[in-house]
Amino acid sequence: MPSAGGLGIIADKGYRIIPIAATDPSGYWNEINTRNFSEETPSLNTSIGEVEGSIPTVLALYKKIANIEQKIIVMGDADCISNAELSMNRDKMSANWAFIVKAFKWLSNDEYPIDVSRPVSKDDEIKITPKSYYVIKVVLKWMIPGMLLLLAVFVWIKRRSH
Repeated sequence: MPSAGGLGIIADKGYRIIPIAATDPSGYWNEINTRNFSEETPSLNTSIGEVEGSIPTVLALYKKIANIEQKIIVMGDADCISNAELSMNRDKMSANWAFIVKAFKWLSNDEYPIDVSRPVSKDDEIKITPKSYYVIKVVLKWMIPGMLLLLAVFVWIKRRSH
């Protein structure tokens, strides 16, 4: 997750928080000052409260509510589950696919794979006669473009005369 943002953990809201992925402990901090990173090089400024350390980029949260576990996964990068990232190989290793599969498995209490099928649609047919098809084809292919062309010529002539 090269473009992941660090996640901050706020006051206790009753969730158990488990860091799943984090940055290296050295070379990472939360930048407090506003900077233009295209012109300035970021640097650690401990005098204003910036602290170098490991910053979580993926957190798992859960708590029990009436004997049911509520589970949440928070990621600092939404692109890590995009098609481009899932098929990307960095340093001969790609773990995004395995991570997402395991995350969904954990979220669904090991009831995997998740069934996302939908009922068959009842109105998936268009019933028109060949004559109606011909009329629709003529209107869409010739009449509407012809009217747009006439309108464009009319506007062009009107503007040219003024």
